[in-house]
Amino acid sequence: MDYPIIDADTHVNEPPDLWERHLPSKLLESAPRVIDGAHGGKAWTAADGARTMAINQLVNTAGISPTDWQLIPPDGYESMRSGGWDPKMRIADMDVDMVDVHVLFPSYAFLICDTPDRELHLALIRAYNDWVSEFCSFAPDRLYAQALVPTSGVEDAIAEATRVRNLPGICSMVLKTWPNGSKIARHDEDDAFWSALEDLDLASCLHVGFNIGGEAVDHMDDPEMLLSMATLPFINQEKLAIDAMPVASQMILGGVFDRHPRLRFGFIEVGLAWIPFFLEQSDDNYQRHRFWTNSHLSMPPSEFWPRNCFATFQVDRYGIENRHRVGVNTIMWSSDYPHAGADWPYARERIATQLRDVEVDETRLILSENAARFYGIG
Repeated sequence: MDYPIIDADTHVNEPPDLWERHLPSKLLESAPRVIDGAHGGKAWTAADGARTMAINQLVNTAGISPTDWQLIPPDGYESMRSGGWDPKMRIADMDVDMVDVHVLFPSYAFLICDTPDRELHLALIRAYNDWVSEFCSFAPDRLYAQALVPTSGVEDAIAEATRVRNLPGICSMVLKTWPNGSKIARHDEDDAFWSALEDLDLASCLHVGFNIGGEAVDHMDDPEMLLSMATLPFINQEKLAIDAMPVASQMILGGVFDRHPRLRFGFIEVGLAWIPFFLEQSDDNYQRHRFWTNSHLSMPPSEFWPRNCFATFQVDRYGIENRHRVGVNTIMWSSDYPHAGADWPYARERIATQLRDVEVDETRLILSENAARFYGIG
């Protein structure tokens, strides 16, 4: 191949001393840290100390047979691949996998940074973003990262977007909520954030969705809630776009892309096959309901997808077979390394299986050019 393979969705495993090393000294007592878990193994304490999150092996199964996976390993990170938190070992694992570029997403930081204390919340977000930027600096031509967006309001979100735009390695921002900080879109508030991203030429995305896990993620210290998430039915929901479609509806039918034509938005780790159905239904509903809802777009909803949207896939033969209905220019390959969705060290075999019937020029788009365009990788 005469082009780099870009893995559009991989993860880091936040090291135990991340926040202790990057928080201001006055906040060190509030730093999240790894402790002995209530259910065995190790656990993260959240920022406010009110709850814990067990360190589970599903965030780092690379190279381990599925027959040997266990939800809560007794030694925390000790038995996991250090490529999750060590950039030198990360590059070594990428070389074994024969993949050129990794785009990095968090694992635990999505939850660890939650706290009603605004000062602490912003410090935790900045600490993670600074750390992951340093991580990328080890190999600036091969490592790029998502910056976290604060959930303390649009002004804070804009300020952090402006700050991280100049940090090495930051290529996009991943949202856990709407820019206003809630799970309800408020377009009159959120539009200022989208305008800022347009001006900064910075992409943004969701990872799985804004409501993955529902109320369970707010009660991670509750054994019953934790066990309800450690089931095959729950795991099966994660990559089915259940939590992505409500966001896509607001972004398209809510007029976000109409008002912000230069905005690049990614739907990460939710696959492709749902997209043609979603766009068909969106066009039909727009035609039926646009008058009484006073919803007037400049073009049919389906036409915003190829202009503004991108999506990643790991295993999605149906989506690939219907790639022209999805939009070949919007598809990005990902491995999910080192999470349980990854096939390390067999990325090339997975690519060959998924793209076996895809034309050479389209393969190049899916493995390299689309992600380079979305993330602004030169």
